[in-house]
Formats: sequence, structure tokens, C-alpha cells
Amino acid sequence: MSAQQFNPKFRPKCKPKYKPSLLQDAVRLLFALVLIPLIPLALIILNKRGHHNDNPNLRTRFERFGWCRRPVNKGGIHFHCASVGEVNTAVAVIKAILHTNPTTPITVTTFTPTGSARARELLGNSAHICYLPFDVPIFVTSFINRVKPALLCIVEVELWPNLIDGYWRRGIPVCAINARMTEKSLARVQKRGLLLQPAINKLSVIAAQGKRDFDNFSQVVEDKSCLTLTNNVKFDQVTAVSILHLDPIFEWLIQGSNALRKQASSPSKRFVLVAGSTHAPEEDVILDALTLLANAQDTRLQTPEKVLLILVPRHPQRFDEVAQLLSKRGVSYLRSSAFSAQSARAVDELSFAHIDVVLVDEMGKLNMAYSIADAAFVGGSIADRGGHNALEPAAFGVPIMMGPNTYNNPEICEQLITQQGLFIVEDSQAIANQLHTWLADNAQRRTHGDNAKQVVENNKGAIANTIQAIKALLPSP
Repeated sequence: MSAQQFNPKFRPKCKPKYKPSLLQDAVRLLFALVLIPLIPLALIILNKRGHHNDNPNLRTRFERFGWCRRPVNKGGIHFHCASVGEVNTAVAVIKAILHTNPTTPITVTTFTPTGSARARELLGNSAHICYLPFDVPIFVTSFINRVKPALLCIVEVELWPNLIDGYWRRGIPVCAINARMTEKSLARVQKRGLLLQPAINKLSVIAAQGKRDFDNFSQVVEDKSCLTLTNNVKFDQVTAVSILHLDPIFEWLIQGSNALRKQASSPSKRFVLVAGSTHAPEEDVILDALTLLANAQDTRLQTPEKVLLILVPRHPQRFDEVAQLLSKRGVSYLRSSAFSAQSARAVDELSFAHIDVVLVDEMGKLNMAYSIADAAFVGGSIADRGGHNALEPAAFGVPIMMGPNTYNNPEICEQLITQQGLFIVEDSQAIANQLHTWLADNAQRRTHGDNAKQVVENNKGAIANTIQAIKALLPSP
């Protein structure tokens, strides 16, 4: 890729020679027919979610039906991302492409308002950003005719049968980058083979993020030559994160902690636990753990203050729900959005000392929170969501706790566990015990954080591997 110049007039042919059966085509079209009556309900749900992020309007509603704005330049690369996590991954690859070839036309589609808002925040005017149309052939055709892309890159796992078929029938290659196939996903593909296996077999390249994913894809793809193992882009993604400046609330937390340290007889500062990307009931579990920890009597704990919890729910539609939970439990908390108006005021050590929780109810602030953490809990892991990105705190040298559900990124988690940077906690008591250990032995906590960071450093290079895997599909010099 680095040696190539992008030629928007070039349109490569699809590599797979796969031919779906008449029955498989019939099932794909039946899927579209079943989807059509559900579209009004989907619009209502998506617009409700968009209230917090990407305000719905007439233009964005038309985008759901393939009637998007035409990009300035045709023949570019279309990246499709399901939501925020996939957008973050795609942006790392997009920025690497634009660094070498800044005139490359880029289109980014998402399906959720949170994903769209994140793409606009990270890419601005450097990409054409719109919603993916509903997976109905006429809507897909309208989108392709307006955007005229030369390549579709699906990020992680978004197998929309009619979208992939629409590209494949026009000779436009489709690839899956940072491709993920869990055991649950494999079982779903095998169960719905008439619908999903043709979609997989129409992919020109499948760049798997780990060996588990490579092996699972190999069970359902006919042309094994399209499979390659590139490692996980998230390793490079987190190493590229740099916090140039902190939001006022995080600066205030640092100043307040330093003020307490100066006043206390012990040199220790206030211990900061960040619970990131949480789902219900994980907020309750964490709060229960802190109650258990506070009630424990142990003279080895020489900390002058209780743990400060920075709580970052995964979905913005839950911000108010979590705030109500904190109020119901009688927890003293501060919402980050409410603090913005007070950013100019001086640090009040007394009020800081009595805050139990900072609720981050704004998007895009999780990495800032991890950057000032002493320890982290990564959500979606006690809740059965497969676990979110443990590499984000690891990149800052923060030791990590997760629940037992880590099947979204098993190889990442396995490496972190093996190197003692990640510890599995199944309930409130286990969390309290692990925090107790780190509070009692700061040197051990730092070692565990360094171990986590070393795993990130040892696995760089996934972006280069990903671009190398798809460059055969990109225009020739």
C-alpha cells in the first residue's frame, strides 16, 4: 500500500469464484422481504437512541434507504462499522491509509447513531460519513450507485447478506478486516447456513484478528486462500492514543488528589478505579465491591481515603439510568457533563474527599479516564456481552480486572492473564479482594500494570499487516 498511488478509475474484480445456489438466493431475498415490515420499528428505535448523539433529521432518514449524499470523489474505499468500537478500529486503519495517500476517497457507514457521532468526531471532513441502508437490494443498489466505491471493508463482523451480494454482483471486492468469529457467531452461521454462509464465501479477503477467528472462519469458507491472520488492530489502535490534554474534570480530580496527599499523614494519594464500558448489573456489582472493601478492617491498608470510582457506562442511553441507581443507593456522585460549567472554579478539597463516584456521561472520554486510573474494570464481562477492550487501560500501564465473559477477544485476554496484567473476577467479593491486594501493595500493582502494557508493546504491527492483506484489492499504481 505504501508504495501505491490511489487510482479511482480502477475497479478490481472479485477474487472468489463462489456461486450461490438458487435456494440460497431465494433465502436472501426472503430475508429482505421479512425485513421490510420491521423498518418502521427500527427507525423508531434508532431515532430514540440518536437523541443523545447524532440528531436524526430528514437527510439521515433518507440515508437508511440508500439515498445518501454523493461523495466529492468516487471510486474510494467504503468502510462499514457496526457502532463505536468498530469505528475506533476502522479509524486506525483509515488514518494509516490517508497518511500515505491523503487523496484516497473514504466513505464510512455505521448502523447506530452513536457510531455515526463517533466517526464524525474522529474523522471530521476527511471522510464521507453516512448511515448504512437497510439490507434490502433496492436500497443497497441506490447506495452503491451514489457512492460508487471500489472496495468494501467490513470491520470485525457485520454480515449483511444483501449488502455483500450487491457489491459481489457488481465485481466490487469485499473484505473483512480485523475479522472476528466467536464460537457463538460460528454456531449462528452454521445454523443459518443458507443465509450467512453465501455472504462469507463472497468475501475476497478475510483478515482474521486472532487464531481462534481464523480457525472458525476456515470451517465455513470454501476458498481457504482468502483467509489470512493479521493480528488485532486494537494493539496498534491503543498505542496510537495520546492524551494531549485532559478535560477539566480529570484535571480537577488530579489536583484534588494531590491536595489530599499533601494534607494526609501518608504519602499515598486517593486510589482511582475506572469501571469502563459497563452494562447492567455491573454498576451494582462494582458498588457492592467497594462497600465490602470499605467495611473490611485491615491495618495493612494505609490509605487515607476511600476508593474513588470513575464510572463510564457503555451506552449513552443508560446515563440517566445509572445516575438514578447512584441516587437510589445514596452514593455521592458527580456527573461529568454537569462539571463542565464549573471548570473555572478552584479545587475544593472537602467536596472532592466526599465524592464516591464520578459518572462520565459524555462520549469519547473513556481513554482520558483510564489515563489517570490506578486500576481498571473492563465491562461487558460480568454482564454476558463478551467483554470490551482490555487493551485501552493496558496501554496506560493500568492493571485490569474483568469478569469471566471474555469471548469477544479471547487471545488478547489470554495473553494479558498469562502475563499477569489481567485478573478474572467473578463477583463483588473477588473485586474487593483484588482491590485489597493492590491497595496493600502498590509495588505489585505497578508491576501488574507494567505487565499489561508490555503485552501491548509486544503485539504491534497489526495495521501494517491488515493493509498488506487488502492491498491486492486496491488500485494498482
